[in-house]
Amino acid sequence: MKLNMKLDLKAILPFILKRFSLVLWVFLGLVIIAEAFVIKSSIAKMNKAQEQSQFANSQLVRVNFDSYEAIEKRLSENASFVPSTPTSGDPFGVVTLTDE
Repeated sequence: MKLNMKLDLKAILPFILKRFSLVLWVFLGLVIIAEAFVIKSSIAKMNKAQEQSQFANSQLVRVNFDSYEAIEKRLSENASFVPSTPTSGDPFGVVTLTDE
């Protein structure tokens, strides 16, 4: 079986121009399909990132409560610390007037 086909560019151009709206619809369909694949891959990436973030904090954490309470006590004592007023003279040599 022998097929004899000729590719005549002069005959293709009028055919395309007659059905130009069909060509535009086909092009629009291809663009929509391409965008659908882009959106699908973006959604897959977001779902993968969300799944990883859910399991990121699921490690077991062991707390030494004695050390924790000691550190918490020191921090609360440091937060309420008020230094005493100096009893010696000004170390920088600046004279201050005080009511005595």
